[in-house]
Amino acid sequence: MTVTPLQRHSAPQMGRQARYKHQIASLRKNSCERLTVSIEEYNGTDLLNLAVKRDSTAKHRIGSMKQTARFVSIQVHQLPALIEALKNAEAKAREIGLLENRKD
Repeated sequence: MTVTPLQRHSAPQMGRQARYKHQIASLRKNSCERLTVSIEEYNGTDLLNLAVKRDSTAKHRIGSMKQTARFVSIQVHQLPALIEALKNAEAKAREIGLLENRKD
């Protein structure tokens, strides 16, 4: 059996500078990691990115966070479907007692 070394994925270089990149939110995941939400244009495609950033010193210093390989990117037009899926996940978490019910 021949084992092929893993090839790192590298995205094609953009022919020009991105028109925009906006960080929307940064949520504390645990003592070393944060989940960042951003929207950006990449090679003419509008993307929503969810990325995990990590501070390996365990001091949770936001300025020293490095992006990990844990990254999800979807086209912005899929955002309403993602929001609906997250609402359904929230409803299920409330139904089974993982979150308290809201008192609106």
